[in-house]
Amino acid sequence: MASTSTAKLSFYLKITQVFAPHLLSLLKILVDAFDIRDFILLGGLGMLGYGLYGYDPRLAFSVCGFLLMLLALVMKGRAKVAK
Repeated sequence: MASTSTAKLSFYLKITQVFAPHLLSLLKILVDAFDIRDFILLGGLGMLGYGLYGYDPRLAFSVCGFLLMLLALVMKGRAKVAK
């Protein structure tokens, strides 16, 4: 078995202690930025695209592109209302 020196383990522990708060704050920002509806929407769009791609790739790209464009327009409209 390969052995790891105590100095190396101590170095990794110091690195972990320094970067852990930054990684946790980044994770909190990401969790706060996304809602479960975002994951459901993107997952549903991905499954729709995958299913249509098995049938006809041109149809899959057209339908998913149209839905993404429609979603972007709706989000843009809601952003104006929110201001």
